Amino acid sequence: MEMDLIILSDILISDRQTLVAVLLLLATLLAVLMYVRIARKRQVIESTLEQTQAQATAKSSGKVAVNIEQATVPQTTQTSALSAPIVADASVLLETKQDFMAKTRTNVFGRLRNLFTSQSVNFESAKTQIEEALLAGDLGVKTTDLVLAAVAQNSKLDRSSFFQAVRTVLIEILTKAEVGDFFAKFMPRSGLKVILLVGVNGAGKTTTLGKLANQFQNRGLRVLVAAGDTFRAAATEQLSVWAERSKVEIIYGAENAKPATIAYQAIHQGLDENFDVVLIDTAGRLQNRLNLMNELKSLAEIIKRELPGAPHETLLVVDGTTGNNALVQAREFSAIVPVSGVVVTKLDGSAKGGAVVGISHELNLPITFIGIGEKLADLRQFKAQDFVDSLLDLTSFDLRTTAENLSAQSEAPAQSSVSEQTGIQRAARKRKEQSSQIV
Repeated sequence: MEMDLIILSDILISDRQTLVAVLLLLATLLAVLMYVRIARKRQVIESTLEQTQAQATAKSSGKVAVNIEQATVPQTTQTSALSAPIVADASVLLETKQDFMAKTRTNVFGRLRNLFTSQSVNFESAKTQIEEALLAGDLGVKTTDLVLAAVAQNSKLDRSSFFQAVRTVLIEILTKAEVGDFFAKFMPRSGLKVILLVGVNGAGKTTTLGKLANQFQNRGLRVLVAAGDTFRAAATEQLSVWAERSKVEIIYGAENAKPATIAYQAIHQGLDENFDVVLIDTAGRLQNRLNLMNELKSLAEIIKRELPGAPHETLLVVDGTTGNNALVQAREFSAIVPVSGVVVTKLDGSAKGGAVVGISHELNLPITFIGIGEKLADLRQFKAQDFVDSLLDLTSFDLRTTAENLSAQSEAPAQSSVSEQTGIQRAARKRKEQSSQIV
């Protein structure tokens, strides 16, 4: 009997050891699978960014030299000093030209150009078609009404006079949305500044943050980026690659960590280690989810508590392809947090670039940046005149025709003010010079 009990005990002990070994093996396999999954995500992100940079280099004129080494993601969950070199000057990078408004121009103003096939058009007969085209471009009701009022002053319209009237209205609206040099307020260095990026899912917040970090770094500022989007899969890995390429430091926490905790750590590290700028990413949230919007409001309050006056900038990132929905997002987010500027992304792939005008005019919000591609240089400070001229394509037919007409009129008694004539002629020359400089 005793022998039987001893044998049974040995069997149980052996089974228990076997079970522990099996569990350890399963845990090891699970860890390996998770590592492989993360590694693949990193490879996909790195491959995409490398392909984009290769395309940019192939299209460049030779003025820009960008040398980016293979990126590696930091292995710690604290802070990693990143040192991948980028040989590029921001001012040179921003000189590159891209016809980013081609789709909007074709979709909206192409229809209007086709309307003016004859020498002149009666306004009343064309009013409905003009209104429909402007609204289809998501310029908004208020802007459309202003344009109609401006062009209605002439009962007969030709193509040139119509587009010049539209240009005048749009520049008047969008000039108010300019903020000048966004980076000037960070120079000279005057203590830590915090920038919070907010917006819905898929708007391009993380990409925008990475490009912003690069532009700050190119201006000689020390930048810390905080991976506050702890909800979206691979968000931290994506931001890590951008940080690596931009030669800035990053702080992030465990998966599903509270964004407020990461923001808290980022601010205090920024203060302790004399950083100039902290850029805080956030998880995307729908503007109609009240609980998530309140969470964002609490995050902004915590940032302000830890550093009075912060966040110094709250940038709302909206997807330019969403048209009027971007206007709705801007209205809802600005009601929750004090939005200081709007970044409109993906304009290179959108036929709804008129949303920029709608956001500016309807909500009186500054447009700080526009995103026109995937390259580091494709986040550009918003310039009203450049935007409108690209939107209307006045560098080809209309502006040239108007300048020629004004030149001819200058030989006869002047009917309009000299300043107005020279202003348009100067704009024509400027656009012509810019075009000649582009390789």
